[in-house]
Amino acid sequence: MEKMDFKHLQYAIEVEHYGSLTKAAQMLFLAQPNLSRAIGELEQSLGFPLFIRTKRGMTPTPQGKRFLKEAESMLSHLEQVAQECRQEQDFHVHFSCVPSSLFINTLL
Repeated sequence: MEKMDFKHLQYAIEVEHYGSLTKAAQMLFLAQPNLSRAIGELEQSLGFPLFIRTKRGMTPTPQGKRFLKEAESMLSHLEQVAQECRQEQDFHVHFSCVPSSLFINTLL
């Protein structure tokens, strides 16, 4: 399996959610052919189809349903961890001082 792009995972999750490449492309502000290409690249990377394509739209294959459920969970978890890390970064307090007896006397 080749490297997977997080964007491709997000795109596939949106296609599953909307059941349509056209609707997902509109919601993602992408051209439909570009979204279709990204889904195809992801499927090729995985080695199995994520979706069954019909005139009515796209429905996940059994493997696709399982994979997309895990991908959505993983991306959600990564976003939560990133948010926690951003919050931890906000709590750091840095002090600096110059060696000066006047400054130390003022503090005391």
